[in-house]
Amino acid sequence: MNKEHRKRITQNLTYLKERMLDLDPLLDCLIERDVFQLEHRSRIDAATPPTPQRKFNEFIQLLLSSSHPAAYHAFLEALQNERQFYVVERLQNTVVKLDNGSVRAKTPHKRQPVQTIEPALSSGYAHMDQVASVMSKVLSEFSGKLTEELVTNFEKRREDDIREMEENMEAKLGKFSEQWEHEKKQILLQNDSAIKSLQDGIESLQRKQNECEKLKLKYDQLKQHQKDLREKENERWQKLTQSNLENSQLKAENTLLKEEVDRLKDKIEELQDEASTVRKGKLNSDSEAKHLLTENRNLRSELDEKEKERDDLKRDIENAYERIHEIIRVQKEKSTAEDSTYKTVLDKQNQKLSEIYDAVNALSARDRLNQIKSSGAPRTLYIGGNAIQRSNRSNKS
Repeated sequence: MNKEHRKRITQNLTYLKERMLDLDPLLDCLIERDVFQLEHRSRIDAATPPTPQRKFNEFIQLLLSSSHPAAYHAFLEALQNERQFYVVERLQNTVVKLDNGSVRAKTPHKRQPVQTIEPALSSGYAHMDQVASVMSKVLSEFSGKLTEELVTNFEKRREDDIREMEENMEAKLGKFSEQWEHEKKQILLQNDSAIKSLQDGIESLQRKQNECEKLKLKYDQLKQHQKDLREKENERWQKLTQSNLENSQLKAENTLLKEEVDRLKDKIEELQDEASTVRKGKLNSDSEAKHLLTENRNLRSELDEKEKERDDLKRDIENAYERIHEIIRVQKEKSTAEDSTYKTVLDKQNQKLSEIYDAVNALSARDRLNQIKSSGAPRTLYIGGNAIQRSNRSNKS
């Protein structure tokens, strides 16, 4: 784009700004003619603030700074495609004043020569020829002077109009420059504000990242603590299992002792029956009676020992029960509310231990009752007789 084309555009800047509101079709046409690139469209769309005037200013700056030789003609073609013929006509008819003082116009005015009118004399007199020639010379001189004066006035008026137009254009360009400076300051302020906001966001992000690292470390510590608690719970569980196993062994021993006690009681009853049979038959065998009495004493002493062992075993069972009950109570206190399964297992084990303890107490009460009954029944010692007689006597009793 040459200097004349730039002058035509800058002299009609306000006129173009008022009428070129939609720049997209013009940009498409200029991009197709390789006057603009896609980066230019992005730059125009990114103008801040995104007002039509701001986008027009950016568009005019890019167009005037274009180095494409056909930029001006491509711009006129784009306007014609958009049917803005009046804008094209305005640009073409603009009178451009160059730096050398010459003035160019798209359609220069041509001077029309003044034609002299020779009067037709009908009189035919000869002296009128001289008058006609004189009048012709006078009219020619007058016409030449008038034409020169008109041309001079026209040139002077055109120079005044051009000067006034240039002054208006300079004022508009000054106003446009002031507006551009103001917009540039606003853009710089907005950029500073955006940078500060970005810095604040980065600092906030760093703080949040530090907090996240702290929370992650705390989470790892809590996870390790939970793992330690699980290990302790497993140890307590193993201890409880061992206690249950010992309790089961004690229960089995208690059952064996109970069976032994029952066997001894049955044997005592058999001996008592034999003694009763011996008494009924009035046996005279003192030796047998002594033997039976001795055997009875031995059995009673053995029974007392078994009773003592049973009491010791009962005390051991009670101590184990109290110890296990204390362990379960401590585990209940230390167990969390979320581990409902573990609490349920502890309750069931506590219930089983209570049942075992009640069964031992019931067994002890029944043994005492049997002792009372056995001590309160009359005892009869039978001396003599054979085994058949002793059996008959025991059946009778």
